Amino acid sequence: MNAARRMSRIPPAGGEGGDGNTLMKFRRMSRLASVAFRRLSSIPRQSLSSSRSHEMQPQQPLVRLENTYRMQPKSDEKFNSALMERTIKSVLESFLSGETYDASKSSGITRSLTDMIKARIKEIGSPRYKLVVNVILGEKKDQGIQVASRGVWNAEFDNYASAEYANATLFAVATVYAVYFE
Repeated sequence: MNAARRMSRIPPAGGEGGDGNTLMKFRRMSRLASVAFRRLSSIPRQSLSSSRSHEMQPQQPLVRLENTYRMQPKSDEKFNSALMERTIKSVLESFLSGETYDASKSSGITRSLTDMIKARIKEIGSPRYKLVVNVILGEKKDQGIQVASRGVWNAEFDNYASAEYANATLFAVATVYAVYFE
């Protein structure tokens, strides 16, 4: 497209395209917007957040660790699925025995169970494993449930453990996925 054609598309000042000040106003506004954006982007992000939330967060020391270049766990550090299933089962039984299902409390119970199971599994310890804990809690009313999961992992080192618990009014299924992490 040549320059004469491009110029013919721009409305003349005071012509059919409106008043001549429209283009000037637009250019002025775009310049102001770019200046404002540059000023905001030069301010550090921390100072843009509220100072009150910044004060409430504890400052943790920066920990630097050396690489070990271990690509697989030692034979005694592998995730023991049988031991973890017994641990999960004991946590579910101790926490849920005597409980009745209440829909309003179920989300809080599920979060607490998840945290307790994760803490107990970490105590027993399989170092260098990332843990994902999933707890399903529901009301028992003669219905069926199927729980399925999929994942991509190394079948030689990664593993999972699962346990169920049920009483007269509720059921729970807890699954822990352990993925080896270098």
